[in-house]
Amino acid sequence: MAKLLCLSALLSLFALSGFVQTPLVAAAPANSSSNALRFSTQVRPENQAFRQRQEFVTAICARMQWQCQLKSYPPKRVEAMLQQGLIDVEIGRAEIFHTIVPSAVRVPTQITEARFAILSLANNHAANQAKSWHDLKPLRVAYIRGYKFIEKHQEIAQLHPVDRYDSCLGLLLAKRSDVCLISIERVAELLAEERQDKQDFYIHEFTSEPLYLYLSKQRANLLPKFDGALREMRANGSLKKIFHC
Repeated sequence: MAKLLCLSALLSLFALSGFVQTPLVAAAPANSSSNALRFSTQVRPENQAFRQRQEFVTAICARMQWQCQLKSYPPKRVEAMLQQGLIDVEIGRAEIFHTIVPSAVRVPTQITEARFAILSLANNHAANQAKSWHDLKPLRVAYIRGYKFIEKHQEIAQLHPVDRYDSCLGLLLAKRSDVCLISIERVAELLAEERQDKQDFYIHEFTSEPLYLYLSKQRANLLPKFDGALREMRANGSLKKIFHC
């Protein structure tokens, strides 16, 4: 009896000292360097799109009972880190991404789509007639660096990559570009931030591109789990609720 009491006391001491733990969330399938699944995005943290991605990571990881984290990196760094296995999942890349990181594994179920608008000055009549990629051919087109589905349109004579949407707008206002290709969700927000009158601009919904998750080759075994979870989230409306499309 005394021995049992002693053993019970030792176990209680270990629990108080942190040696005995009950995890609240099951650990992600991990490599030796991390116990959390590492998500990345090229979207900057101050953008609404980043907050949507954060909500998505929280939702899908809760569904699969994984520990996860999301960080933002510049596009080139994301590509290098995914190839090296330093990140596990890249969120929101177009199909062309496989030509940039051939080792990356695309999860087949689409998570959302990138919807872009033409933003130009109202008095730029050439830009205000643009309705297709062909129409953009003679124009100076600014866009956010890293959008490969835009960069593939080499028929456009002057593509000007920038790092931020305020820079994209700045080129328009300085008349150093004719068009800013901008996420539709960001148009009103950007003009408000920069104290610009919407009536001074031409805004035309232009194109959309399906977006997917890409896994590092080290995480390729998780493809069935991710695709199954995404199918369920699409069927129950979770993806639509998060991304509003």
